[in-house]
Order: sequence, then C-alpha cells, then structure tokens
Amino acid sequence: MSHRDFLDLRSILPARSGLELGIYHQLLINDFPAGSFRNPGDLCADKGSSSIIFSADEGDDGSLFLFAGCDSEKLLFLAQENILQKIFDQSLICIDSKGFLSSFFSEFSGIQQESRGLLFEQPKLVNWRKKRSRNRVRVDGEVVVLRRSGKPLQARLHDLSTSGAGFLLADNDLTIGEMVLLELRISMYPLFSSTALVVRKEIQLNQHFDFFVAAHFLLTRPQRQQLLNTLQTLAGDPEFFSGTGKTISELASSPPSTVEEPRMSDPTEKSDAAEPSPPAEPSPAAPVPKLQPVTAILSLALPYQPNFPRTGSVEEGVAEEHVPAAPLESNRPDPYVSELVAEKEPEAVEMGCVSDMESAVVSTEVLPSLDPVPPQEVRSPEDKSSEADLLLASTPTALTQETSDWRAPIDTTSPPETPMTEESLPAKSEAEPRSLKIAALRSDQQRWSTRLDLAELRCSQATVLAEMDRHAQAIEQFQEALQILDQLPSSDGNLPRLLDLRARCQLGRAISLHATGDASAPNAAGQAITLLDPVWRDGKSQRPQLGRELAQAYMIRGTAQNGWSTAEAVADYQRAQEILDDLRERLGQQSETPDVSHLRARLALCLGRVYELEGQYEDSLRALDLAQELSRAAVQKLPEAVRWSPEATDANAVLQRAHVLFQLGREAEAETLTEEGLAIWSAIQQRLGEQFTASQWSQLASGHLQAAEQLAELGRLTQARQALDRAQDIFKRLSDEMGSSLQPAMQQRIAALHLQDGETALNLGDAPQAMNRAQLAISMLRSLEDRLGQAFPLEMRNLLGSALLFLGKTHSAVGDHRAALEAMDQAQEVLAA
Repeated sequence: MSHRDFLDLRSILPARSGLELGIYHQLLINDFPAGSFRNPGDLCADKGSSSIIFSADEGDDGSLFLFAGCDSEKLLFLAQENILQKIFDQSLICIDSKGFLSSFFSEFSGIQQESRGLLFEQPKLVNWRKKRSRNRVRVDGEVVVLRRSGKPLQARLHDLSTSGAGFLLADNDLTIGEMVLLELRISMYPLFSSTALVVRKEIQLNQHFDFFVAAHFLLTRPQRQQLLNTLQTLAGDPEFFSGTGKTISELASSPPSTVEEPRMSDPTEKSDAAEPSPPAEPSPAAPVPKLQPVTAILSLALPYQPNFPRTGSVEEGVAEEHVPAAPLESNRPDPYVSELVAEKEPEAVEMGCVSDMESAVVSTEVLPSLDPVPPQEVRSPEDKSSEADLLLASTPTALTQETSDWRAPIDTTSPPETPMTEESLPAKSEAEPRSLKIAALRSDQQRWSTRLDLAELRCSQATVLAEMDRHAQAIEQFQEALQILDQLPSSDGNLPRLLDLRARCQLGRAISLHATGDASAPNAAGQAITLLDPVWRDGKSQRPQLGRELAQAYMIRGTAQNGWSTAEAVADYQRAQEILDDLRERLGQQSETPDVSHLRARLALCLGRVYELEGQYEDSLRALDLAQELSRAAVQKLPEAVRWSPEATDANAVLQRAHVLFQLGREAEAETLTEEGLAIWSAIQQRLGEQFTASQWSQLASGHLQAAEQLAELGRLTQARQALDRAQDIFKRLSDEMGSSLQPAMQQRIAALHLQDGETALNLGDAPQAMNRAQLAISMLRSLEDRLGQAFPLEMRNLLGSALLFLGKTHSAVGDHRAALEAMDQAQEVLAA
C-alpha cells in the first residue's frame, strides 16, 4: 500500500449543506454502481487512509480523521483536527481507500485509552465506488508547469483526457487549488498549452518522481479543438472521446461546457421517503423559480468534484477530480479503469431536451410537456375545406427527431388515395366517424421491457454472488430487483415472465437469508410460495420452471424451519414431493430432466437428515438411498463440466448414510462410505480448482471431521488426529479469509471441530487441552445464540448442550466436581429449552 497525503476528503466530497445524514448519504452513493458493496472485513486493509466522519448534526460538514486500522474487530480513527465540540453516535464514515471511496454507517463504541482514538463498530454494509475516471490515454511526454511566480517545474506526462492531465513531479511546491499554465510536449505532436487547476496530489513510490499531480484544464474553444484532435489521433477513434456520438469537429465547435447550479426542493422539508422526491415539473410557460443552490446536489451531476471557490480568471464551472490510471514505474497495481463511466440521470436536476448526457448535465432547459394534444376537430365530409386524411392528433407535438428512439414520433403519413365511386362510398350514419385512438404510454422514463430486463440482471447477479457465498451482497441485489418489479404496474403481476422473476428473487433471497442465519428466511420463501402455488394448483400454467421453483421454495422453507419445528418442515417437504410428482406426470416420467432428478435427490437428502435427527434410522437410510440413486442419474445425463452440483449432493448423501450406519453399529460399512464421500468431494475440488467455494470447502472439512469422530470412537486416535488436522487447516483458512462474515453453518462446524478435538485430547490424557477446546466451542455457540436469537436452531442447541456436558466431564477428570456439576446443570437447561 502506497503512502499518501492525508487528503481532506471535503475537497472532493459534496458539501453537506445542512442535509439530514441519511439523505446526504443517498446523494453521495447515487453515482455508485448498483450492487457495489465491500466485505466489511476488508476495511482493515485500508489502514493509514484519510477519512471523514459526519455526525448526525445537520450542521456538521465532517471531521478529518486518519483510519488507524482495526482493534478487536472495531475500527480505530485518529482525529486530525479539533473535535471536542462534536458528538459522534450514529455516524457516516467515508474512507479514501487505495483506488476507490468507501462509505458506511457505524455506531460510536468508545475511546481507545492508548491512542485516544475513536472506536466504531464494524459496519454490516459498506458502499464503494472507483474514483472518477474519464476517458484518458496513457501518454509519454514532457510537461513544463509554469507558476504565477514565473518558476518553471519540469514534470513527466502520465495520462491525458478531455478534462485534464496527470503528470509525475519531483517537487512538492504545487498546492491543491493552485492555477498554473501547463505546456505539454508530446513527440510528433504540436506543443499544447492551457491554464489548469491543480485538483489532486499524492505521494508516489517512484524512483524518479515523488509526487503524482492531477490538473483540470480550463480550455478555450481553439484549445479544445487542438486537444480533441490530439486525443483522436492517439486513440485512433474519432468518436471515442466524444461520449455522445458526435464527431470531434462537432464537439469542438460547441461552446465550452459550463455547470449551472441545480435546483431542488427545500432540503429542510420533512419526508417519509428514504430520499428526497424530485421537484414538481413547472409549466413551460411559467418562469422557473430561482431557488437557493445546494452544493450537495452537484454530486448528482458531476460526482466527487473539488469544491474550489470561483474566481474571475477561472471559467464558470467546477473542476472535476482527475485520477491517475497508474503512475509510470510505480510499484503498486493499477486500480483505475480507463473507460467512460455512464452517469446516472440526476433526479433533482431539471434535464434539457438534448441528445447527449454531457450537455444534459449542464442544461437548464425544461423538458416540453408530454401531455397529448387535444384531438383536432373532425370536419364534415361536406366541408370543402376538409383534408383528405386526418392526422393522428394524439401524437405529442413536442417530440422531434432529436429525441431518443422510444420517444420518436409515430409515422402519420396517410396511405395513397384510392379513387372511389359514389357507389363504393359507405352509407352515411348519424354516428360520429371512428378514428384510431393511441393509448398513452404507462411510463415516460424507461421502457417496461427495459426495467424487466434490469430486474432480471440484478437477480442473475445476486444468484452468482450467492453461489460465491457473498450472501450479504446477494441479498442487496435481490432486494433491488424486487424494488424494480414493485414499480411495475400491478395489473402485470400474473404475466408468466414477471411471476417467474419475482419468485426467483424471493427464492434466492430466502436461500441467502438462511445461509446468514436470518430468521426471516421462511417468510421470504413463503412469499415465493404465495406467488406460485395458486398458479400451479389451477393447472393453467404449463411451464415446468414454475413447478421447479415452487418445489424449491417449499424445500427452503422446510429447511429453514427444521431448526425449530420438525413437523412444519416435514409438511413442507411433503408438499414439495407432491409438486415434483405432479411435475413428473406433466412432463412424462420417461423425459424427466436432470434438474428435476437433482431436485428430488436434494429433497430425499433433506428428509434423510430429518429422520436421522428423530432417530428413525431405517426411514433415513431409505431416503438417502433414493438421494444417491437420483443424484447419480442426474450426473449421467449432464456433461462433465456441470456435473459438480449433483455430485456434491451424492457426496453428502454418502457421508450422511455412513453417519447413520455408524449409529447402527455397522462401523466397517460406515468407514468405507466415509472414504467414498471424501473421495467424491476431493474430485470435485480438483475439477473446480479456484472456483471451489467457501461453502464447498466447509462441507469437505465436515467430511474429515466425521471421519475423525468415527476413528476416535474406534480408538484409532492417531488417525483421528490426522483427520482433525485436515479439517482444522480448511476451517482456519476460511476463518482468515472470511473473518466476521463467516456463515453460521460454518461456525457451527468449527465449534464441532473444537469439541471433537477436545474429546480426542481427553482420550490421550491431555485434560487441560480438552478443557480449552470445550470452552472454545461453548464460546462460539453462545455467540451464535446471541446473534441468531429465536433463529438459533435445535441442531446448534444440541451441540451447545453436548459441549457443556463434555466440559463437565473434563472438570470431573481433574477432580473439580463442583465445576463439573455447574457445567452439567447448564447443559440440562440448554437441552430442556
């Protein structure tokens, strides 16, 4: 990590301007790409970064801090200015990370006594975005920086764009906000010079230059023409730097861009919404009221601009932050992307009727009204002045050829006249003549199909994130998709595609909620069931996808409820079985698809686990046999590249069957099956390589832990110790990588590992080690109990009871009988509950 100046982020963040904290954060993240969230555990790597902390006080413009890293899972910040008059409770924190900006809410925790720094809780959600990176070209050239004092500075040109330049400098004389004259000398190109404003400076690990400086050009029209021609030649694309589809000459002939101060409604007005609603559009005929400007809204038009004061020598506008793609000869990786970032249309800025986004940002022209024009009067056929063809008067007259395709005017050209005889004329009727009525569009912002596609994109992204075990981000993406779907007309709710997409989002959300131990997982699955069950029951829909999703929803709800209500879980599993049987009848048993076979295998595996927990071992074995049969049938129907999912189900069924057989005293069969299950998991891991997820690693480690338990029971302690070491290596790596985001199921397995390790140590005569492991397991499970609350499942509760019982045994082994009885009493309370 490179050393950096402690940049005051207030120079690139929008001014707060008296906004409430939640509204200000919404404005701040409005330019963040959707789904841009960081793992909160990764914040510790930003140690040494500059940060700004905003208190809940609306008059607080933020205080400058140095992020000093993590201390006991809390974030430590050292104040860089006087904060005695400020009260930090629920605070908004922005960190200037290496190549991006991070922002999140956090609760004040206390003060560290050693450094007198402020401690904040680790956030649950962290937004991030890469720093602003306009189109730029990496250029090798020389730069002469002329200051007002007349002193020239020699620098090395690093990159060039339509808005500014980045260069490497050996001197530390330049200050942020200083105006200079830059002379760019690029080989084979004419000399280019322009006044510029220094907007950024940071220390670089470069053997020749100590500083990277970014400057924003203040261009005249001829300078703009020369710069665009140079960039056109460098990029080899005449439209690459326009960003609008215009040619370079068209852009150069247009006046330099200026930024008008946006208008918005009074920020002091209270609203129940999470973000301020856009102002009502004024009538085109009425004068636009000049409201007091709010600097924070500039973040919507040009995010993260330095708020430098304007002077008479500077063109009207705000300098844009210019961020390097990467310094030449630098030892750090390139965190910047040289691509045009699509700007989100700001809701609080009145957009002009223009054909490109750049001019739309700076325009103050009000959109013309899109209300249909009243129908023209239809003239009588006898009227000699009537036209031959009636125009479609409902077409909006304000639409022109400059608008986008979806707002293009409807072709109203009449067909050629056909000669008509008097006999061919229709009989006259007293009824008024009929004309085609053009229905008004339901949306004037975005096509219905586009919004549906966007929701499907969010849902697909969330599904991938869930498969990567990034469930917190997946939940956010699923919620965004559902919010988009909620904005569609309610009359479309029963359309098959919309119904399927909404159910997929709810189903995926339920899976991620269950993985994170959230008690609302059954409710999310229930919402998918509410959507799909009536459609499936009436038999009108012939789409097998709806049946598969409905069966999965019942399975997820049953699995989530299995932790505290076995009867309800079995009822949901039975309903899923009925749906899958019905689906087989509709498809025909001979044409059962691999995904249906795999679903049935997963259902059988779930039932096998429930039966084992209830002591119905024979029923469990029958269900697990069926799970093996169906998963292997699905494997045979799939190509090798996508077999891993049913193979994983097969491996789990084999391991579960081995566990049941061991309970029945069939140790030899159990040992053979355990080795077979581990071999299947190892083959999957070798095939997937780096794509092997944390959840899959956890299941492989559980297989090693099961082997260790069986070997310890058989008295083969050395082999048991080896199996425990293999499981412990996997769980340690997962803990290091995932930190506080470790899923509850993984934490449960780690607690079981500590307990088994303690039992093995006690069998080897190491009572202190056994007691230590038991206490570790109890501590983890108690923490999970506090975190999950009512969602703390029976399986974890039973494991906690077993750990307390084992702790009592270890106390008894060393002669501390009172402590042994206390631990056993606690075990009784846990198990009885």
